Amino acid sequence: MDIEVGATIGDSSAYTERKSSSCEEDNTCQVPYVGMVFDSEYAAREFYGKYARRSGFRMRIDQSGRSTVDMRILSRRFSCNKQGYCQTKKDQVCSGKRLRSSTREGCKAMMRVNVNKAGKWVVTRSVNEHTHPLDVPSLSSLNGMDKKDQRIEELTMELDHQDKLCELYRDQLTTLLKYIGEQIEHLTGKGDAVADNVKRVESDKLELPTQ
Repeated sequence: MDIEVGATIGDSSAYTERKSSSCEEDNTCQVPYVGMVFDSEYAAREFYGKYARRSGFRMRIDQSGRSTVDMRILSRRFSCNKQGYCQTKKDQVCSGKRLRSSTREGCKAMMRVNVNKAGKWVVTRSVNEHTHPLDVPSLSSLNGMDKKDQRIEELTMELDHQDKLCELYRDQLTTLLKYIGEQIEHLTGKGDAVADNVKRVESDKLELPTQ
């Protein structure tokens, strides 16, 4: 049984209102829509992050839904950073502390993706309207962002590679330790057999009649 924390998981096959397309291959995708397909959660996050920067708002990695069987992430929601409202803590008001101005304005802009049976991540809900003015960046700042994005992607790929190497080494170490344990058990069994034989020989000597 699968359960989602903070959002509802649905069958992504029901969300085919528009023709699906892989946005890792189609660079013309600019606005998220229901039915859009990504090869991974990372690809969906990268797309929405770039869409947010080009549109003039900041992305917030929001709620996720996990499987109760193996705790895999089955859904993810990406929101505008002005989503919701910031609640003021009672003790802060009573103590007279200076409160920071809230950046949240109840904006409902978001994109939610769910993983389907084929392992693809499908947009199951998208809200593109914002309740606040957008700060559209200039072309020069966008070019700078693209370079940063490229560097971040390179570092992320390197981290993924290192993680895979660590997993490989861990598997090899586990196999080696298992082999060593089997050999120790085997040698221990042989040692016990030798000890039993020695005891048997000594016992036979004691039982021999004296002449």
